[in-house]
Amino acid sequence: MLHLVLHLSYETAAGKAGIHMNPKNAFSHLTLQERRIILTGITNGSTKTAIAQTLGKDKSTIGKEIKLHRKLT
Repeated sequence: MLHLVLHLSYETAAGKAGIHMNPKNAFSHLTLQERRIILTGITNGSTKTAIAQTLGKDKSTIGKEIKLHRKLT
């Protein structure tokens, strides 16, 4: 049986350098807080649709974010 474990690591090179994203920029990348909400939703077994509704984003955005940062272990 294949187990997929999502490990969402959002610390970027910019984050390590002390550059922080603007949390009010709704037309850019997701904020760290939004990514934490996604991680919490995944941990709790929420659907992409439910997470998207919580964040006010499209479910495809959530799916892309998960796909971009998942790691198979």
